[in-house]
Amino acid sequence: MKKFDRSLSQKLLLVTIAVLSVAGCASKSSDSSSVTAFSQWSAVTGGSTIIATGFSAQRTYVTDSSGNYQLVGNASQSTSNNATYTSQYDNAGSTYNIYLKASSGYSLAFDKGVGDSLTNSSVLVGSYVQATNVAGTNSGLFANGPANGWDYQSFGVWVTGQGLGAGTVGAATYGNPLTSLPTTGTATFTGLSSAVAITGTNSAGFATANMSASVDYGAQTVVISTSNTTLTNSLIAKNITSTTSAPQLNYSGLLVFSGSGTLFNGNITTTGGMTGTAQGQLYGPNAQEIGGTFSASGSGVTSLIGAFGGKR
Repeated sequence: MKKFDRSLSQKLLLVTIAVLSVAGCASKSSDSSSVTAFSQWSAVTGGSTIIATGFSAQRTYVTDSSGNYQLVGNASQSTSNNATYTSQYDNAGSTYNIYLKASSGYSLAFDKGVGDSLTNSSVLVGSYVQATNVAGTNSGLFANGPANGWDYQSFGVWVTGQGLGAGTVGAATYGNPLTSLPTTGTATFTGLSSAVAITGTNSAGFATANMSASVDYGAQTVVISTSNTTLTNSLIAKNITSTTSAPQLNYSGLLVFSGSGTLFNGNITTTGGMTGTAQGQLYGPNAQEIGGTFSASGSGVTSLIGAFGGKR
């Protein structure tokens, strides 16, 4: 097919146009004048629109005419809280649309008003909104904070440009961040992790898992690990019908707080040998929850771009 013979810059331009087109359509069903800054999920009511801030990670890829993946450059990650997650809820409290702006500035949207699919997951580890645009080129998993028992944070992962020959995989954490780090004591957080996983030249899926993080405030460390990782049968979220066990994608690492701030970062390693980094922060007025993003890569065409979140 000729479209796969274009240069990388041309391919990425097509993806950008497609994403911005969808984002523009999504704004038609949301009144930005009534957007409320996110404080906690228990305060969100049906019919409202909220905006939460956070940070994100991303990586670009290209595919050839056979659908084989090639990763482009290195993953980029940010700890500046300049990513935004905006979501409108219908009167029944279900997600009607999602608009996300990454730390790098690009944006994507999913909106039922223009025919996009937003459904609740049934086979994943944890509760997610499975989102796919009407063209089938962009998909994402967005952790359902209230359904997972969280009140101050959540996260999402996504892939753009499916079938277009080039695109981006990304992940974001967002919520109500902690402002002052405790100086003594320990805490254990449990929750979820999700990632876009490219596991080979012609294989990819969403990886979802259970997450655990042990925080030592005195030592200013976070020990993070995941378990029970499964891989979906499709990267098109609305087509996810099954998962397979993927223990090789479990990861762990030692992360360290940066000075007196509430941000932490460090190295992670997967059971299957991928290596990378993770960064995160605590959420809630009393450090009730935790969240962050991560990236890892290994030999051949293998990559994880994801996010995690949980509560004490």
